[in-house]
Amino acid sequence: MDRRRFGRFLTGLAIAASIAGLVALGLDAGWLESLRARSSDAVVFPRRSAAEEVAVVAIDARSVAARQAPWPWTRDAQADLVTAITAAGATVVVLDVVLAPATDSDDRLAAALRETRSVIAAAVESTTADDRQWTDQGVLIATNVIAPEPRFAEVASVGHSAVTPDGSDGVTRRVPLVIESDRRFLPALSIAALAKLDGVAPQVTVRDNAVQIGQRAIPTDERHQLRVSYSASLSDDGDLAVVSAIDVLEGRVGDRLRNKVVFVGVTDPIAGDRFLTPIAKRSGMAGVLVHANAFHTISTRTYLAEADDAEVVAWAFALALLVSLVVLLLKPWVGAVVASGAAAAFVVFVIARADRGTIVDVAFPVLATAAALVLTALVRELLVDRQRRQLATLFGQYVPPSVAREVVGDARASGVLDGRSMHVTVLFCDIRNFTPLTAPLEPPQIRVLLDTYYSVLSGVVLAHGGTVLRYTGDEILAVFGAPRASLDHAVDAVRAAMALHASQADLADRLASAGLPAFGYGIGLQSGEVVSAVMGSEVRRQYAVIGSPLTLGARLCAEAREGEIVVSHETFSALDNPPPAESFIASLKGRTEPVVAYRIVSAS
Repeated sequence: MDRRRFGRFLTGLAIAASIAGLVALGLDAGWLESLRARSSDAVVFPRRSAAEEVAVVAIDARSVAARQAPWPWTRDAQADLVTAITAAGATVVVLDVVLAPATDSDDRLAAALRETRSVIAAAVESTTADDRQWTDQGVLIATNVIAPEPRFAEVASVGHSAVTPDGSDGVTRRVPLVIESDRRFLPALSIAALAKLDGVAPQVTVRDNAVQIGQRAIPTDERHQLRVSYSASLSDDGDLAVVSAIDVLEGRVGDRLRNKVVFVGVTDPIAGDRFLTPIAKRSGMAGVLVHANAFHTISTRTYLAEADDAEVVAWAFALALLVSLVVLLLKPWVGAVVASGAAAAFVVFVIARADRGTIVDVAFPVLATAAALVLTALVRELLVDRQRRQLATLFGQYVPPSVAREVVGDARASGVLDGRSMHVTVLFCDIRNFTPLTAPLEPPQIRVLLDTYYSVLSGVVLAHGGTVLRYTGDEILAVFGAPRASLDHAVDAVRAAMALHASQADLADRLASAGLPAFGYGIGLQSGEVVSAVMGSEVRRQYAVIGSPLTLGARLCAEAREGEIVVSHETFSALDNPPPAESFIASLKGRTEPVVAYRIVSAS
């Protein structure tokens, strides 16, 4: 890996690490809780089928209308419903109904509950997240509990009906499996029903991140809340798992309740006992359905656990690093494609993990991917802009401003840095009799003479689209056709050479005004293939061309007398309308064979 690529790799690493650090900070501070929760809901699809042993008898709007009696029904009517459910073959009847205060018709309902394995609800008023209080063990303290009448509690187990909507958006994703009321633990309806099904006492044991009842240890969060794995079958649109109470009372359920744990509760929206859930965020879901889903989660062991923050940060870092490196080392549009693909692949991965029981936060890693794309694109633009400024500074010394702007703004500007082959014409210009000319002059005068010479002749080269490469003593080296490619480089070079000789009068006037002698110079031109590149070390870099045309061009310049232009055969043959010239055979230093060259006789 070259130095430039390694530098960009480190830049990408720094960007990814910075984004991962922000993600870690956001997780710790609870940023974007609502967005994170909702995005997780979107990928944790509800199970279609409920546990085989669970069903819901819904006291729905149709049942209320058929009975021609608003809810709450009389205890006699409730007794009829419990009796009908028992007759339909239910194993356990869970009554999510407030059985307080006492009424004159309680005896029949108590008798009906005694005839089956039953669980009744202790109603708990839902509180906001800010108002909730917890014991040192992390158990919810319930202060507003409506306990069932003692005559019902004597014949049935009691479970609480509390739910804990999330404070960020009010969606019920968790239910507390145990609450503390009057300094004693009270199990949720779901695990009270489970205890009744297993034939064990509803005695709750609180453990770290778990609640145990009988021999079953149920995993929870640190607040002993169960993350509910909702089933589409246990919703208002449920099919076989949800039965209308009127159908039960009128004997139209067949075997749909046989050997089932049956949750009974009001689903009629008018009753108001509804909670937003991940699969019902508009109209909400009846509380009895929430508790039935909690039982379903425990019964099927479809537990949902959240991935720890370290994994989320690791995914954010990995995705951000991938996108950053692609943007920095390849192209921004490639980075956009990779970012989209990576985000989509991550969502598929999250869905697969959710199906296996682990919820991985999808919001922060996807946001990290998008942030990496935008931030890295900006950084890349800054790097490119800095590179362009460096090139502009570099080429501004050698080429016309229009050429410099084009090269710097070219998307292929990196080719100038890395080097590329180009067909060009090189021009050498050398002062004749320079040593005797400058012998009587003082060093400051020689400097002024050369500066004036460089200034006038370089202006001519730039005006004809050439690039000034270097000054070496009294020699000027220029190139035509680089760094901006040109098909007319030979024509431009010849015209520039003729203009250089035509500028000799202007140069003489400037030298005379400085009290310096005039002089003449010879010019040599050669065309061929070179490598165009920015070269040098970390200390100093410059633009240059490399190749055999430079050697031959210098030799031809040596053949040119004052006021002459000596052109190689390659250059002369590239001219559509060559100026008057005479050909000759030149024996050049370093060449074993003589070459054909052309001496332009009219240089002005």
